[in-house]
Formats: sequence, structure tokens, C-alpha cells
Amino acid sequence: MSGRRRRRARGFWVLGLMILLVFGAITARAEVRVLFSPEAGEEILETLVARIKGAEERIYILMYSFTLDELADALIARHEDGVDLRVVMDRRQAGQEKAVDEILVKAGVPVMRLGGSNGGYMHIKMMIVDDAVVTGSYNWSRGAVEKNDENLLIIEDEEDVLKAHLEKFEKLWQPTSDGDDAVPVDFISI
Repeated sequence: MSGRRRRRARGFWVLGLMILLVFGAITARAEVRVLFSPEAGEEILETLVARIKGAEERIYILMYSFTLDELADALIARHEDGVDLRVVMDRRQAGQEKAVDEILVKAGVPVMRLGGSNGGYMHIKMMIVDDAVVTGSYNWSRGAVEKNDENLLIIEDEEDVLKAHLEKFEKLWQPTSDGDDAVPVDFISI
């Protein structure tokens, strides 16, 4: 093997070792639970309700489609108990017949209906409960529970993941009214 190939192979080996060390450091402290629907659709719903009921400090939600009364009821109860609760929903989905945004608003929950940052959808499906991040393709809808192939990840003890999701939530929660970063807001109740 030539010197150039040997250095190149050594470089790839070092890079691979670095990736393994970094990945190992992240996964060593993080706890990740993965669930799939429809196989575990009811388990996911029960897990979400339990997470909401167990919240002590905060619940921040970005949700494309939210039509499950069970989750709305659990959120309203935690809001009434004084947990910091804020909900962002896609403005097109929030206006749908079964959407729970009006139920939440009537209960005093801060709700914001947004379009996507670049004119598309606010298509994120995420909840921050205290210091855990719950995310995936799983919409909060009966279809996700019973029919659709969806995934849900519960990520705990991973500061970088939590920080990234908190930053995105805060950016969407405080939309600007002008400039390139403008997020169209239809409705807010606080």
C-alpha cells in the first residue's frame, strides 16, 4: 500500500473512531424509546396521556393535526394545575371540524395557529414535557392511533436534542411580522 493510501486509510480509521466515540457518548446518557402505530397505537396514546399527567414544569407542543379529546382533556387538567402549557398548531389543520384548538382556548390554554415558516405547513409533531422530547410522525389523531403507520420517539437525558427543540419552539412561539423570518399567524389566545 502506498504512503498516500496508508494515510488515507488511517484518516478514515481515525474519523470512524471519532464518530463511534461521539455517538457512544450521546447514546450512553440518552434514553430513547421508540413506538410504532398502528401496532402500538393505544399504547402510544396511553403513554402520551401519562407523560402529560406527569408533567411538573412545562409542556410545549408543536402539532400538525390535533383531534384527540383524551389528550386535550389531560392538557387542560395540567394547565389548571399551573403547568406552563403552550400549544402551536398548523393553522390549516386547526380550523378542521374535529380539531381541539377551540376547546383548549375556551379552557384558557395558550394556543397559536401558524402557517409554515416559508409559506408551507407547520408540520412538526413534537412535545416537550419537562426535559423530555416526544417526537416523530405521530399526529394526535384517531387515524394515528388506529390506522396509520406512524412512529413516536421519547428522548430523555439528551441536552442537545432538548435544546434544539426548545429553540425551534421559541422561534415559532414568537413569530415576527416582517422580514424573511415572518411566520403567518392566524390566531393567538393567551
